Amino acid sequence: MSGRLQIRAILGGLLLAVFGYCMAQLLDERGLLKETALVELIPDLVSSPYSAPIQEVKPELAVSPEPRKKHIIVDAGHGGRDGGTQGHGMLEKEWTMLIALLLNDDLKERGFDVRMTRKGDDTLDLAERTQVSNGEANHLFVSVHLNWSAQPKVSGIETFFSPGRVLTAEKEVRRELEVPPGAVLDDTRSQLLAEAVQQHVTAVTSANDRGGKDGAHLFVLRHCVAPAILIECGFLSNEWEAGLILKPSYLKRLASGIADGITHFLNSVKEDELYGVMITPERPEIPSPEVLSLSATTIPTEAGDLPDVPTFGVAQEDVVAAP
Repeated sequence: MSGRLQIRAILGGLLLAVFGYCMAQLLDERGLLKETALVELIPDLVSSPYSAPIQEVKPELAVSPEPRKKHIIVDAGHGGRDGGTQGHGMLEKEWTMLIALLLNDDLKERGFDVRMTRKGDDTLDLAERTQVSNGEANHLFVSVHLNWSAQPKVSGIETFFSPGRVLTAEKEVRRELEVPPGAVLDDTRSQLLAEAVQQHVTAVTSANDRGGKDGAHLFVLRHCVAPAILIECGFLSNEWEAGLILKPSYLKRLASGIADGITHFLNSVKEDELYGVMITPERPEIPSPEVLSLSATTIPTEAGDLPDVPTFGVAQEDVVAAP
């Protein structure tokens, strides 16, 4: 019995194949596409539990573009003819370059776009450094330095920021932030960046925390359009701290701490585009001298023309009546 069923299945398959061939010839003669699926034309005839299901082709999902990278300028202090300070056989320009290179690598590993003001022992004046920063739309500027003191026991890290900018840089900031004419701009981003970097770098290095400081006297900070800081990573005049800076592991911690602070700041900006920025609406218009001047017709001549005198808590009997 099972043999008969097998024979019937084979014959049925042959008949179906012959039928399919005949249908293909018929479609070709009528000019229909050979690629047209028979299951679409005669679904009742060819449908079977063995036929493969038609899979729905889904359109490709649009891939969201990657978020725009944050541009960071890393400035290795001094260089070339300007060696900077020195102490215990160490020249500042050489060690700021090492820290800046480590910071550059760390930031790039985090996905930031980094540009260095100098990549070798180059001589750059202060104006050239700020031109690098202001030459494109950068998100922040970090200048790396080492310190010196006449008192050998002084040690620690401090980060400078400028509360204000020169007029040309201030105008550009107002343009970028679309501050309306006459509105008051309070921009504390550089201070917030300095505080974040100072907090993270001292936490990583356990160095003496000398805090964030007003650096309005520093040219690069006053002339940068982007939030800008200058970090003094330690005192070469201090024997113990100079010895730490000689160690590659400590230099890496310095760079990592600075990068942590930068990342913290930029994450805050990502959550709030106006982080550290306050724009006060337009101030009231100052009246012209003509409006302020009183004509003879507006000067009261009778006692009854005088306005009521506000008492502000003064007893009524203490108010002297007009004659």
